[in-house]
Amino acid sequence: FFETLGAACPSNYNPADYFVQVLAVVPGRETSCRYAIHTVCDAFQKSEHGMKIALEAEAVNGEFEDTIRDSKYPDGNRSPYKATWCEQFRAVLWRS
Repeated sequence: FFETLGAACPSNYNPADYFVQVLAVVPGRETSCRYAIHTVCDAFQKSEHGMKIALEAEAVNGEFEDTIRDSKYPDGNRSPYKATWCEQFRAVLWRS
């Protein structure tokens, strides 16, 4: 994706470090950095990958809302678990 924007990762760079550097807000250049970030975000949103991810996120969100609505707790606010879904997900993600 970044190649299409003219920001391909050089072969001698760590990709994670490079993309953090590309998307960072540099002190003293906040305005130009924020403009570049918005440009990248807008381009990604319009890209094939961005649209595919947005559709998948909408589908997952819809399934999650359906699950809550169909649960044995009709108000969707009560859970039999002490930890919320988000807290459980964060714990599993941190452990992996």
